[in-house]
Amino acid sequence: MALLIQTGVAGTGKTLYGIQKYIIPELKTGGVVYTNIDGLVAKRISILFDIDIFQVEKNLRMLKDPEYFYRELEKNSLCVIDEAQNVFNNREWQSDKNGECIKYLMEHRHYGHKLVFITPHIDSLDAGIRRVAEFTYKHKSFSALGNSKTVKCAIFDQCNIQKSPIQTFQWRHDTRIYDCYRSYFEDGTTEKKERVYPLRNTLLIMIVIFTSITSFFAIKNSTKFAKRFEKKKTVQIQENKNPTEKRVQKITINGETVYERN
Repeated sequence: MALLIQTGVAGTGKTLYGIQKYIIPELKTGGVVYTNIDGLVAKRISILFDIDIFQVEKNLRMLKDPEYFYRELEKNSLCVIDEAQNVFNNREWQSDKNGECIKYLMEHRHYGHKLVFITPHIDSLDAGIRRVAEFTYKHKSFSALGNSKTVKCAIFDQCNIQKSPIQTFQWRHDTRIYDCYRSYFEDGTTEKKERVYPLRNTLLIMIVIFTSITSFFAIKNSTKFAKRFEKKKTVQIQENKNPTEKRVQKITINGETVYERN
């Protein structure tokens, strides 16, 4: 497998996808996995995915030095590097570590290494590394529509994410992954995962729009009714002032009935 880059804004599940799609399947087949994803718990992975605990503890290895990860890898192993832009930043393109990494990436297939780089800021990743990537996966969450566990993914050739994707698909979070690792900030403090209600603002806007439209038509209809009522009232007043027929009054004089018009 060539170098694959996973990208997308924060909260789209890039790291989760790396664990769900690459790390867990590799461990199930007995493969060796190297990663810098902090907080992976071997015991939980073993229980939740029915993998022998001794196999997980033996084959799941934390990278000692992510900047020179390729020096640690066994042949035919998998390596998943999270926050790759911090390890190989574009501003350090002239550094020895970036140069050595690019040189290694040009020939890593000879060692059977499978590589996955995860980054929310693909432009911050060394341009030389981006050029040797075979595919880029761009993840986009449906959380704005109230479906936070479904993600749309577009696959681009190399790092040409400005062009049309060569394939798109959807994937869902395997919620078991949540219990397999802990997410941390760079300074070591535990990341707080707050519950988000993405539709709250959307619904509020929709309610305001609906209320405005309803009020507009209600006022418009009431105005029309008022105009019709005023017109009818005016006609009635005019008819009273200019009656078409005179009223007939019945009068009796000396026992004889006489009709008199007013």
